[in-house]
Amino acid sequence: MLLEEVDVDNLVQEFASQEQVSENLITVSVDCKYTISGISYSSLTMEEQLNAPHGGVTELYCEWSAKTLLIPFISCKVQFEQEVAIGHLASPCNAIWKSVTALHNINQLLVDMTAAGLNSVNLETAVIRNIFQGMKRLNNTKRLNNLLNETETYTYTAECPAGGCVCITEDTSSLRQCMSNMTTQGSSNDFTYKLWDILRDCETAEELISLLMQALKFISSGKIRPFIDVNNKSYLSKLVLKLSRGHSQTAKVLKNLRSSPPQTLSLVAQVGIEKTMWEYTRVMSLLEHSFFIAGIWNADARSHESIEQINQTIQDMTMGGDFTLNPFENIATSENSIRIDAESFCIEDPNELTVDDFASLKKHGLVTEKKDANEVPLIADEIDISPWKNLLMKFAQVHVCL
Repeated sequence: MLLEEVDVDNLVQEFASQEQVSENLITVSVDCKYTISGISYSSLTMEEQLNAPHGGVTELYCEWSAKTLLIPFISCKVQFEQEVAIGHLASPCNAIWKSVTALHNINQLLVDMTAAGLNSVNLETAVIRNIFQGMKRLNNTKRLNNLLNETETYTYTAECPAGGCVCITEDTSSLRQCMSNMTTQGSSNDFTYKLWDILRDCETAEELISLLMQALKFISSGKIRPFIDVNNKSYLSKLVLKLSRGHSQTAKVLKNLRSSPPQTLSLVAQVGIEKTMWEYTRVMSLLEHSFFIAGIWNADARSHESIEQINQTIQDMTMGGDFTLNPFENIATSENSIRIDAESFCIEDPNELTVDDFASLKKHGLVTEKKDANEVPLIADEIDISPWKNLLMKFAQVHVCL
């Protein structure tokens, strides 16, 4: 028997008759699960979880009260359920998951520093990346050196899809494929985004700060001109651009960052949050939403609706993004290219950090001669990662199509 052949009203009537109760007293709740990918970890040992060639389980739990077994895609309640062994390289959301756990730990450190003072946190033992017994320890210093040596990649970039998302191409056919590419090669050529991919793997806050200082010191030497994506509005991206052009007060900037762990961690966390939300927005919306919406219209016999109306629904579901019915149709056009020369990349804004007046960093607390408690910090000491959680639930709706 097919789902559409099941008469829920008859089932309710039969149950009411059998139990001798009124039909008005009976409530109907229907739920189902979509397994998007992988198998459950629950039946595996710790060693199997770390080494088994599987990718974890990603499920959507859908629930609705309408008297039908056919899924009402638009109105049903959807919960996104992701079971992950942290550190498993084959996990379908490993790259994203590492970012979120690192952000959580950084946020907790900032909260502790704000509440109890800088000396309350031992940077050498403060955990950024949770390490389990048997997990491979990454050589982050070597990874950073490799990143700094890849100068040409960040000065001149090849044409990329709209938004610079390099883990999606014309050959990308599934979310899992894209997430795998993201884990191995990253999602963007933006220097600060690639730097975050390294810093989030640091075991301690001391290692994270030391590697950031090493990167900024190398950049300030003028040996490379890192590529920054035009959509990257983080303070660290602006700082990287200015340092790469050489300035007399660079030493003060680095000294004050080194002596102010909250500001340093905040700089890194801001980039991490921006990149993580950017990845979810680009990756998930570009891959599935358009075809999902089109499927809803066909299934609901609403094919007379115009493409403009379909795209409006897409925008409503993807927080107002500029998307079309086919996310790949403009993938290689010149207007979506990010082939930008690092010299001519930035149009200076008098309200932002300027090239010629590097002392403007003073108002952000980076080059002040002495600490002023009343100065506005570069960015807030406490980082709120709740927008990421909201974004995750938003895109859970999109994945019903799978």
